[in-house]
Amino acid sequence: MPNIFQVRTITNGFTGAPGYTQHYFSADGASLGAQDAVDAVRTFWEAVAVQMPTSWIYSIDADVPVLNDSTGALQSVEATTPGTQSVFGDAAAYAGGVGAVTKWLCNEVHGSKRLTGRTFVVPLNSTKYDSTGTIVTSALTALRTAATDLAGHPDFGVWGRPIAGANGLFGLCVASNVRDHVAWLS
Repeated sequence: MPNIFQVRTITNGFTGAPGYTQHYFSADGASLGAQDAVDAVRTFWEAVAVQMPTSWIYSIDADVPVLNDSTGALQSVEATTPGTQSVFGDAAAYAGGVGAVTKWLCNEVHGSKRLTGRTFVVPLNSTKYDSTGTIVTSALTALRTAATDLAGHPDFGVWGRPIAGANGLFGLCVASNVRDHVAWLS
């Protein structure tokens, strides 16, 4: 069974923090390994950071677990050197736990459903909403561009965990979508 890299990001500096986000990459793929996966995740967060409040910060774990995609068993841990955050948002007000969500699509079927994943991008600052309560065009465009760029990484994908006795499954991401709707964590 193939191995996958699990890149974990921790976000802080907002009501409801910390936030934990996992991104997965094929460890047997075409990229240069765990460092390339960490760099791709950093590029994603740097692209969306300007949409967040000034207080929002992220950090990517330097240790990247290598998991068996069928069982989730830890195979090894690879050391990386994540870059630090260099892009920050503005001082506008925000609502904790409210923002946007990126949906990651794969062609594989896990169980009886298409394998998909989600990354919550919260909190967006208040200037990123329009008068109808949806996301302003400029912010939506920036979020969609960041998602498209990460989805285009040759080894980025979604991991469906083992469930009800069935093996886990990793699928490469073939598309992303950021809807013009507000998402919230509950």
